[in-house]
Amino acid sequence: MRRARLLHSAESVEVLHIDNQARIATIRRYGFEQSISLEQLVMEASEENDCLLAPLSSPLNHETELELHPRLLDHAAELRLLHGSGTRCFYALYLMTPQKTLMPLIRGLFGMGEGASAIVDMSAYPPPWRLLLQRLDVPDSSVLEPPSLRTSEITIRLSMLTRGEAQKLPIEVKSSYGAPELIPSKESTGTVKAGPQIDLHIEVLAPHLRTASPEAIYAYQLSCMKRYLYACEAAGQASAIVIHGVGKKRLQAALLDFCQEQGWKAEVLLMPPYLGGASRVYFTLG
Repeated sequence: MRRARLLHSAESVEVLHIDNQARIATIRRYGFEQSISLEQLVMEASEENDCLLAPLSSPLNHETELELHPRLLDHAAELRLLHGSGTRCFYALYLMTPQKTLMPLIRGLFGMGEGASAIVDMSAYPPPWRLLLQRLDVPDSSVLEPPSLRTSEITIRLSMLTRGEAQKLPIEVKSSYGAPELIPSKESTGTVKAGPQIDLHIEVLAPHLRTASPEAIYAYQLSCMKRYLYACEAAGQASAIVIHGVGKKRLQAALLDFCQEQGWKAEVLLMPPYLGGASRVYFTLG
């Protein structure tokens, strides 16, 4: 039996049915059945079923929704992604395979009320599943703040796939970047400059990929770097800092080649605190 409490009350009620599309739940209260908006309910977890629905107050639930629709007869499940924010966002939903690779399920740019779905075959990919959801804000060009990339990891257990009913999956942000970080870099003039920056070190960018193959890590870093720089330019930023590290200079070389293709200027930052481990990209010259 599913139970929930009212958003503005400690009262607990029995949930009889949920219509995710209409955003309405049928509950039993004081012995009578009534309909109520899902936004007025907070689902309770139980020992038998600890993930029936995500609490409606959890991060991103009012902006991003991800639903699981088991298809037991087909031995598969459908994942439905819906974007509800007024700001357009680029989404990427991946299935993390046992080989530590990412299989893309959904990728696209969505406005309010738009979304997409994907079907996963349980025979080809036996559960449990680990999903990686990324959302990159694409603000209007008048917005001067740098874009934000949010990453969430979602686990789907076998018990969730055998219920035979739609479930709203919990989305909790594991990592986020995009806001300006005021880490000073001393230029030749002696002044302190700051601005948006992205750290491509995998332990910062995506800690869950630390054990992946070097090629998988490199491909992921490259993809994030390009998307971030595109979004910074679209957001009207004059420049952005990419922390690529020193190492074998593979990421640094890829960054310089990419900037040359785009017609941007890039310079390696040799002064503290970067000491050659980062470069500043200029989107506008002059």
